[in-house]
Amino acid sequence: MAKRIEASFDAYSDDTHSYLADVIDSEHGVDFSLRPNQLFATGCAHQPVKGERAAKVLAACEQSLLTPVGLRTLPPDDSRYQGHYRGTQAQRDSAYHMGTSWPWLLGPYIRTHLNVHADTTSARKILAPFVQEIVR
Repeated sequence: MAKRIEASFDAYSDDTHSYLADVIDSEHGVDFSLRPNQLFATGCAHQPVKGERAAKVLAACEQSLLTPVGLRTLPPDDSRYQGHYRGTQAQRDSAYHMGTSWPWLLGPYIRTHLNVHADTTSARKILAPFVQEIVR
């Protein structure tokens, strides 16, 4: 079963992206929006995406989604990006998944980092700004 699950993630990859597709069966086809969701496939104890593919996912998320206090839900260079969570309830609701940075996403990010690099010292360095922020 684990091998079948692992193989099923092949549908989320192609030769032009270093990260996984966000959606493969939408009405518009495959959506390669860079999202942090893929870190759940690389950051769990029995990850279905590992090795070089997980390292590429980590690098893409680090480069475009990682902030000192969380991970963005969409990179700033995406035309749909909303960098602030503010406004009316409807405006805030639409911003949830369009760029808002969420602290809880550091969990799967750090687990992926540890799965790829097995380096707790660098993981602590990544978390240091977040820790400083919450102890102010």
